[in-house]
Amino acid sequence: MDTEGPREAGADGPEPTAPQAPCSQGTYPRDPAFPAFPAPHPQAGGNLKLTNQKVRCTRGRLRHPIHFKVSSAASRCRGVARGGPPRLSPERTRQRPLRTRRRRAGPRPRARGPPRPQAPAAWASRAPPRPALRDATRPPACWCHVVIMKVLVMLLLSAVASGCRGNFSYSQPPKLLLVSFDGFRADYLQDYEFPHLQSFIKDGVLVEHVKNVFITKTFPNHYSIVTGLYEESHGIVANSMYDRVTKKHFSDADDKDPFWWNEAVPIWVTNELQENRSSAAAMWPGTDILIHNTTPSYFMNYNPSVSFEERLNNITTWLSYSNPPVTFATLYWEEPDASGHKYGPEDRDNMRRVLNEIDGFIGSLVQKLKLVGLWENINVIITSDHGMSQCSEKRLINLDHCLDPSSYSLIDLSPVAAILPKINKTEVYDRLKNCSPHMNVYLKEDIPNRFYYQHNDRIQPIIAVADEGWRIVLNKSSSKLGDHGYDNSLPSMHPFLAAHGPAFHRGYKHGTIDMVDIYPMMCHILGLPPRPHNGTFGRTKCLLADQWCINLPEAIGIVVGALLVLTTLTCLIVVMQNRLSAPHSFSRLQLQEDDDDPLIG
Repeated sequence: MDTEGPREAGADGPEPTAPQAPCSQGTYPRDPAFPAFPAPHPQAGGNLKLTNQKVRCTRGRLRHPIHFKVSSAASRCRGVARGGPPRLSPERTRQRPLRTRRRRAGPRPRARGPPRPQAPAAWASRAPPRPALRDATRPPACWCHVVIMKVLVMLLLSAVASGCRGNFSYSQPPKLLLVSFDGFRADYLQDYEFPHLQSFIKDGVLVEHVKNVFITKTFPNHYSIVTGLYEESHGIVANSMYDRVTKKHFSDADDKDPFWWNEAVPIWVTNELQENRSSAAAMWPGTDILIHNTTPSYFMNYNPSVSFEERLNNITTWLSYSNPPVTFATLYWEEPDASGHKYGPEDRDNMRRVLNEIDGFIGSLVQKLKLVGLWENINVIITSDHGMSQCSEKRLINLDHCLDPSSYSLIDLSPVAAILPKINKTEVYDRLKNCSPHMNVYLKEDIPNRFYYQHNDRIQPIIAVADEGWRIVLNKSSSKLGDHGYDNSLPSMHPFLAAHGPAFHRGYKHGTIDMVDIYPMMCHILGLPPRPHNGTFGRTKCLLADQWCINLPEAIGIVVGALLVLTTLTCLIVVMQNRLSAPHSFSRLQLQEDDDDPLIG
C-alpha cells in the first residue's frame, strides 16, 4: 500500500487502453510470439515514444516522464524492454536525491481503471542481460596514449635542451693546438694520397671546404683565423700595405710594428689574460709581435730556415712542461705554398713529392703527441689559409701598357693590385677599366659587399682584381706558375679543415664553413669569452661532441612533426577501438532539464 494511499482514477489522466505509438516495428526484430504492437514490459509499466533521438517512457504512476539518450534506433526499443525502468547515473543521484514511494508488503493494489495488457512470456525470456553503465568518473580509453605523447614530447624537449648545453667539463684545462700548412688547397685531399692525414680524419672530423676571406692571401687570412674578423675589421688587408696618415709601410719582411696588428685581439692574447693559462707559438704570423702589449708566453721569431721537426719539438715541450700550462698553441709551416707558386698546383709530380712530405709531418705530429702523452687529451686543428690556382706566362696583364708609372703608386700586386693614384682618381680608374677584359677594377666605394673589403683606411682608393689564372704584372715577365689572392668564392682558393680530439666528433664530414667561424669554435673549446667577431658558432656545432647541430627552426620542425605523428596514431588507435568494441544499449542515462522532480516507484 502506498504511503499516499490509492490513487484516484483520472488523477494523472485516464490510463491508456492501448499502446500509444510504441517503437517502430522496423527497429526491433519481429517474432511470432510478439504482438504487432508489443505491450510494454511489465517493469516499464507504460508506453514508449520516440522523441528526437530519445526514448520517452511514460508511466501511469509517474508524475513526470523520464527521458534518456540511446545509441541507436534498435536500442530505443531493446533498452527499455529488456532492462525495465532506467536507472539514474550516480552523479545525478547525488546531485538530486529521488523521492520514492515506500511499498507495503504484499501485492500492490492497482489503481482503478482498465486492466493493463500483459507482455508475453517470450518477452522476458528473450531479453538479454542489461549491460552495466560505464562509470562517468573513469578516464577515457585513450588516456594512456595521451600520457605517452606527453612523455615523448618531454623527451624531445629535454634532448633539445641537452643539445644546447654549454662547454663540457674537463678534469684539466682543455688544450688546443692549431696547425697551418700554408697554401693547402682543399681538393688536394681528393687528388693525392695522404695516409697519415686520412687516419687523422677517420677518428676526427673533416670540413671539405673553408671559405676564406678576401683577399685570399697569407697574412690577412691567418689573422682572420685567430680573430674571427674580416680583413676590413682586423686591419691586415694585404701582404703589403700603406697607411696614408702615418706614411707607414707594411710587408712580410717588415711586419713588426704593433700599429698594424692592434686593431684586433687575437685568441692567444685573450688566452694569456686568463688566470693560470698561457700560450705558445711556432712562427704563426703575428705571434712574435707585441699586440696590445702581449705576446704568447712561448714563441719563436720567424725564420723560414727552421725545420718543421724543430718547431714541433718546441711546441710539444711547451705543451707538456710549462707552468702555468700552455692551453693554446699554434704551429705554422710554409709548404705547400712555396712549391705551389714555383710549380703550380697542376704539376702532379712535384706537388705529389711535397704533399707526401707534409703527410709525413702530420704522422710525426701524431706520434710526438702520443709519445709525450698528450694525444688522448689535446684537441688538434689542421687547416690552411688559402688554396692555389694554376697560372701561365701567357695569362699576364701588364699595367705599364695601361698607365703611366708616374700617375700612380702600386701598393700591392697580383692578383689584386692596390693602386694609389697620384693624379685625378677618376682618370686613373677609367684607364684601368679599359686595360684588360680579364681584370675587374673597382673604386673603393664600389667594391662588392660580399668581399667585406671597404671600411678600412688601409684599403687603397682603387683595386684591380684579375680573373682566376691571370696575373697582374709590371713591364716584365713573371716566373710564378701558381698564385692566390683571387675571389674567395672560387673553390681553388678554399683550404680545408680537419680536427681531432675529445671536443670533436669521430668520423664526421661537413661541407663548408667560413674561415671566421673557426674563432668562436676555438673559444668554445677553450672556454674563453670571445671578443666581437664576424663568425657564426652555429655553423661549427656539428663538429663538436658536446653540441647538437640541429638549429632552432629544425628543432621546432622536428617537435611539431613528432606531435602530428603521435596525434595521428592516437586518433587511429581510438577509431579502431571504437570499431572493434561491441555496441552498447546506451552510454549514460541523462535526465532532461525540464524533469525537475522525477519520481520512481
